[in-house]
Amino acid sequence: MFSASGSVEFVWLAPEAKKPADRLVVHDLFPNGALSARLTAFPGTEVRLLNDWRVIVSNGSVASPVNHAIMRYFGKVWHGNVALVKYSRGARMKLNNVPCNEVEYAHLLLASYVSLILC
Repeated sequence: MFSASGSVEFVWLAPEAKKPADRLVVHDLFPNGALSARLTAFPGTEVRLLNDWRVIVSNGSVASPVNHAIMRYFGKVWHGNVALVKYSRGARMKLNNVPCNEVEYAHLLLASYVSLILC
C-alpha cells in the first residue's frame, strides 16, 4: 500500500466475511470509499500479465491529502491512498498478497498505471 503519509507498507486486506474472495475489506485504508481497476495487461499495452492485479484508490468524494509515497517513487501528484493486490491463479481466481520477491514488479506495474492516468 502506498500511503498518503509517504510510507509504503505491506498490509493484509482480508476478504469480507461470507463474500467472494475478491471482495476485500478496505474501509480502514479508504474511509470515504474506494474505486478499483483490474489490470489484465501491462498498462498501455496489449501484453497479457502472468497474473491479474487490482489497483484500489480513493473514490475522490472527499478531498484527500497528496500521496507522498507516489510523489517520491513516481514523481506524480496523486491524492489519497493506493493499494495494489495480486490475483492468484488456479481454478478460482482470488486476490492474494504481493510476495516480497515481486515488489519491484509491482512498483513497475503501478508506475505504468499512474503514468497513464496522470499523463
